[in-house]
Amino acid sequence: MTLISEIQGKKPNELNKEQTVLVEFDKKNKEWFIEDPEEKQRYKYQEILERWIPEEEINKSEQNEVSRLIKRQKREKVAEMKREKNVQKKPRKNRSVYISGLSQNTTIEEVKEKFSRCGIIAQDLRSGEVKIKMYENKEGQFKGDCLVEYFKEESCGLAIEILDGSKLRPDDKEPMKVSQAVFKEEAEEEEEEEKEEVREDIRQDILEGCQEIGQVDDVIIYESEKEGIIRVRFKEKEGAKGCVKRMNGRYFGGKKLVAQLWDGEKYRIDDTTSK
Repeated sequence: MTLISEIQGKKPNELNKEQTVLVEFDKKNKEWFIEDPEEKQRYKYQEILERWIPEEEINKSEQNEVSRLIKRQKREKVAEMKREKNVQKKPRKNRSVYISGLSQNTTIEEVKEKFSRCGIIAQDLRSGEVKIKMYENKEGQFKGDCLVEYFKEESCGLAIEILDGSKLRPDDKEPMKVSQAVFKEEAEEEEEEEKEEVREDIRQDILEGCQEIGQVDDVIIYESEKEGIIRVRFKEKEGAKGCVKRMNGRYFGGKKLVAQLWDGEKYRIDDTTSK
């Protein structure tokens, strides 16, 4: 095992005694260097990247890596500001109640008549229809549950207090269950947006790094693969070979990369798509 493979990913103060003997510190520039006596190769520790970089590649590699890091940090800052903005947003007023336990032949008029006793039911601004959603199954039949949106938030609490456990019709076998509506769509949408931002950050970092090697046609992230597989397709074979030579064994996001030419195996982009 070479010296660089042993120390890569480690900070200068994390090296063992044998490795520390090979380290020197430039007090003027406050920089750490280490020299591999066998390969006669000198490396500099880049604090921002937390990597040891060959001295002859410092100017070019460091400039490119730092440039990518700055771009990534800018994207992360924008994403962080966006998340903070979302946190600062006033929580959406929940003016809806969820009703279950209704008979399958229940009509929207019956629901309207009963629940309007607790407050004004909101109306669609375009159609003028009351905002009552009757949930149906695949066959188009009423499932026995619905959603009622009130004009005022206070009406929800009143409807739950008065109507929960009561019957829509006197002859109904089962009582209704009335509860505050829970909206999962918004939380799921925000979570997906964050995942998409992370995916795009990774894709951009890989793309920018590989474009220094050759012309890139596309970058595909196989999200459903646990190993963290990414495919980079170059316009020319030489680009792919150069990518393997440069990227294999390097560190990205604290993890060691394994770069190899594609063997034709198909990987899953998601749970339904392979490519």
